[in-house]
Amino acid sequence: MAPNFEIQKFRTSDMLHMELLGDFDGSSAVELINTLKEHRIGVDTICVNARGLSKIYAFGREVLQKNIAGIQALEPYILFIGGTLGQDTV
Repeated sequence: MAPNFEIQKFRTSDMLHMELLGDFDGSSAVELINTLKEHRIGVDTICVNARGLSKIYAFGREVLQKNIAGIQALEPYILFIGGTLGQDTV
């Protein structure tokens, strides 16, 4: 995991908010996937805010894209906002 990567979480009723901070590499993607799996129970929506990411490495984006489909097929709905997790930036 990038040494400065962090996931901040807070919950409002039936929604879990996650804010991603720092650099997003392959290990960061695995941590995000595991956190999504761990915290998906009991919420209707998970909102992942990527605006706090400084750098998004191509490998991190690829790891996320290869693994997110299995989670998105399950409940809850996962919404990504901000950042450019769909594009290469580094």
